[in-house]
Amino acid sequence: MTKRILRIIVITFVSLPLMAQERDDLGRMQTLIERMAYQEALDWADSCRLLGEEALCLKAKAQSELGRLSEAIATYRTIINVAPLNPTVYRLEAELHISMQDYKAATEALRSGYERTSDISTGYSLAKLLVHLGQDSAAMAVTDQILRQDSVAPVIRLRAKSLKTLHRPQKAIELLENQLRRDSTDFLSLIDLASLYAQLGEIRLMEKATARYLKIDSLNTSLLLLHAEAMMLLQEADSALQDYECVIRQGNMPTAFKDLFYCGLAFYKAERWGQAEAFFSRADAAAYEQNYMAKYYYAMCAFRQEQWAEAEKRMANALELIQPKTDRLTEVHTILGRCIAEQGRTENAISHLRYAVEYDRGNSEACLLLGQCFERMGNRSGAIHMYRLVVDKERYSSAQTDAEAFRRLAEARTRLSLIGPEEEEEENL
Repeated sequence: MTKRILRIIVITFVSLPLMAQERDDLGRMQTLIERMAYQEALDWADSCRLLGEEALCLKAKAQSELGRLSEAIATYRTIINVAPLNPTVYRLEAELHISMQDYKAATEALRSGYERTSDISTGYSLAKLLVHLGQDSAAMAVTDQILRQDSVAPVIRLRAKSLKTLHRPQKAIELLENQLRRDSTDFLSLIDLASLYAQLGEIRLMEKATARYLKIDSLNTSLLLLHAEAMMLLQEADSALQDYECVIRQGNMPTAFKDLFYCGLAFYKAERWGQAEAFFSRADAAAYEQNYMAKYYYAMCAFRQEQWAEAEKRMANALELIQPKTDRLTEVHTILGRCIAEQGRTENAISHLRYAVEYDRGNSEACLLLGQCFERMGNRSGAIHMYRLVVDKERYSSAQTDAEAFRRLAEARTRLSLIGPEEEEEENL
């Protein structure tokens, strides 16, 4: 018994210096890696014969940083053989496969890691990769297995995403609603839920869900933007503007096209042209100048401020995105006609206004402007014809309740009374 104890003591005293030395060697290797001296770290590991799990992890990191990915993967495989229950190693190996665009190998590494360790983070990484690869049914099987272990919010959101992709939005909504009943502070799940409501046209549900959360966290930028979007879709621009101004006061300028556009529209409806203009400009840039509505309202901001030359330039850019014979053509040509006429280029204005009337004979604004241009050009009969078209349309329309229609009707009647009757009007105007 005494000899056995002595043997243990001797072994302990011999091992302690060796363990201390190995710890020092590992520390040196770690320091070299932190200094990005990766090759020196590898040389040091070889010279010291560092072969433990921690040393091999450091070696794999150095190899991957040097771009020697295949060697790093081989090192991770060696670690797995030594320590098959370390889930982190499977994820690190998968990351290298992904960087090499070998998604099959990455999937196999993660699947093997999850099957061996039942580690939720590894399972989540597997499901996330499967979703990225468009394998949503396979991802559903993995998330189902994870959720039997624990109700993990990121996994629930990922499963909801797969359900949406698989055209089962109601199931996705049910899943997210249950999660929020469990945790009412999970605003990331609420964001996904609100977005689903919007896609299904359930705008009132979207508004109520976001408003409910804002009562407990009134400065949450993401939820403020979603609530503002709901307000805009419900035609309640004043309420939306309050949300947008709250976001802006926090210094959190919107960046997504949708948020920039709706924010600009809220300011536009409040007749705050300068601020609306800034947001439509950003929205135009965010859409890579390929969104007609952003260009249109950007032009209209200049138009409302009577910046005729700038409005003409911007509206001409919007015109380039409109396909022939669409319902937007008449409106854009009308605005262009007005801008050009205000700059004194009457003949060019007439050309645009003729297009507007050709696309829509009921466009009273274009007819009125065309009549005014004909007057300036001395075409008395053409002016009378246009003014009569306006009177005929607005007399029995909404002129009694529509201020703009009433303005056009009054203007046309006034001009007709000043010009006087014309017995024979010109044809082929």
